[in-house]
Amino acid sequence: MCLNLTIAIVALESRLVATNQDINYLESELSSGAELNGYTLPGMLDIKFVTECQLPNLIEEKKSYEDALRILRDPKAT
Repeated sequence: MCLNLTIAIVALESRLVATNQDINYLESELSSGAELNGYTLPGMLDIKFVTECQLPNLIEEKKSYEDALRILRDPKAT
């Protein structure tokens, strides 16, 4: 495997880990059940924005990273 491909895979894996952490944090905030005027506690995140925009976008981003990694690891899989 060439160096540039290895670097690309490592970078994508890093982004995937960060995206998973973001998703886990948002899901834990939402599942805490504590809220005040439409905001989660203790993070004070806008529940509507998180559920309608941020979380769906992160899930799609995660899928994109997974697809890209699958392709880069095995180009014949496409």
